[in-house]
Amino acid sequence: MPIDHSKVSDGYHSFKELYTHRNLLYLAFLYERPESSGRSWRSRLHNDGSSFDGWFVVGTELQMDNEAVQITYHLPDDLWSSCHFLETLDKAPHWDGHTPNDVVERLQKFLSRHTEKEKAPPMRITEDPRQLHVDGKSKNRTRA
Repeated sequence: MPIDHSKVSDGYHSFKELYTHRNLLYLAFLYERPESSGRSWRSRLHNDGSSFDGWFVVGTELQMDNEAVQITYHLPDDLWSSCHFLETLDKAPHWDGHTPNDVVERLQKFLSRHTEKEKAPPMRITEDPRQLHVDGKSKNRTRA
């Protein structure tokens, strides 16, 4: 019997719910970014002309140490019209090779530069969604 991965849960949230949150938070972040802080865009095609059926790419550039780095996500087609405020490109810019961990590190660096609060300790993605590694220590996530 095939598994419906969208219904898999950590006991609090389904994957579908978490991805919906991630997608909408990313779009809200892009909507609130000033145009002068980096290019943000959407495209139905990757730089090489390929695509994934039912998905499109959304990306932005963050300035890090005098260079622009990317944060990109594939979003479901039903969110295309929600991205009307983004520049629409025929093809996405060349992918810089970033990984999910690179995205986490880039966002943390971005946040540390744009807040007056104490820098957040480094975090990394783990196999267990209930675990978060902060400052090299494993911590259980608690329900928010």
